[in-house]
Amino acid sequence: FNTVIVQVRPCADAFYKSDIFPVSLYFNGIQGGEMDYDPLQIMCECAKSSSLRIEAWINPYRVSQDDDVSKLCEDNIAAKWLNNDDKKSNVVVCDNKIFFNPASDDVKKIVIKGVEEIVKNYDIDGIHFDDYFYPTTDESIDENEFLSYKESGGELLLDDWRRENVSDLLKKVYSTVKKIKTQVVFGVSPASNIEKNYNTLYADVEKWVREDGYIDYICPQIYFGFKNVYQPFMQTVKKWKKLLKII
Repeated sequence: FNTVIVQVRPCADAFYKSDIFPVSLYFNGIQGGEMDYDPLQIMCECAKSSSLRIEAWINPYRVSQDDDVSKLCEDNIAAKWLNNDDKKSNVVVCDNKIFFNPASDDVKKIVIKGVEEIVKNYDIDGIHFDDYFYPTTDESIDENEFLSYKESGGELLLDDWRRENVSDLLKKVYSTVKKIKTQVVFGVSPASNIEKNYNTLYADVEKWVREDGYIDYICPQIYFGFKNVYQPFMQTVKKWKKLLKII
């Protein structure tokens, strides 16, 4: 082994000492409060002492793994937005979970600040995004933002505009990381199905591997056996290999 990739922000909460996100629910069973030790700091120290690289894994858009907003602590930015009529649209409740709205400029800023905080404060070698991008294809979740975009002269169709929202976040995160520490890499583990990424999650993985300035590497989640009926391992790997030939 030469690299450890560890989940540091499973939702809109943190496994490290943050001025932006509350202490993770999965740290001690209650979201918020104080940490009596810093898990990420300890993991960084242990990784370095063992000559291992360490990357911080983040779910950029996921707020909670259930839809009970009352479980969000009062310091959670999502809870603050939900209690503000002007900011409510920054948060989406769907499929029994809570997500940030990928079309929101406020969301982009908070995600980028969160990345900036980790890269500045911890001796990590990489930032790694999970495969959760747009939470749903439902047109209602970002209709106000799309309407504003069209009224300002925007010409993209909804699907293309949504893909651009996600790509814009990745491009800004990449730039932010490189401005702080050029040696830190930024990668993504997208869903294994290339078509689903593009059409359902609005993750334009082909664009990210074709053009500079989005990611340093891609690591698709191909969690399947060779005889899987829907996505056999080798066939799926070959699809991604063909995609990467574009570079």
